[in-house]
Amino acid sequence: MVKPTFHKRDTTIIKEQLASKENIAIIQQLLVQKVKNGLAHQAYSNKVSIAGEQGAVATKDDRDNTVYCLQFCGYYPSDNPQYSIIVSLNKKGLPVSGGMAGEIVKHIVEFISITK
Repeated sequence: MVKPTFHKRDTTIIKEQLASKENIAIIQQLLVQKVKNGLAHQAYSNKVSIAGEQGAVATKDDRDNTVYCLQFCGYYPSDNPQYSIIVSLNKKGLPVSGGMAGEIVKHIVEFISITK
């Protein structure tokens, strides 16, 4: 078991805005839909709006065994982003899905939101 870490620090702004507001709005809508109706649906919560994307990649360990890296990266609340979250898991053997990380995100976000 790994102890979760929370980071809060001042942000250094390198460039105020990298993309147009229109493109950002499109990407935000897509990330919301990925969680609501797409492959990242395991992160969907009816308590907190979450937006994000999930993924999985196969790699090899030192002994040439297949290891899967499962990830979810997102933010919440999706309508007024305040927090970002990344969950990354390494798993041996099937089944695998980035949604496994998304489900953990959902539980973390709901827990944090309830205990605030």
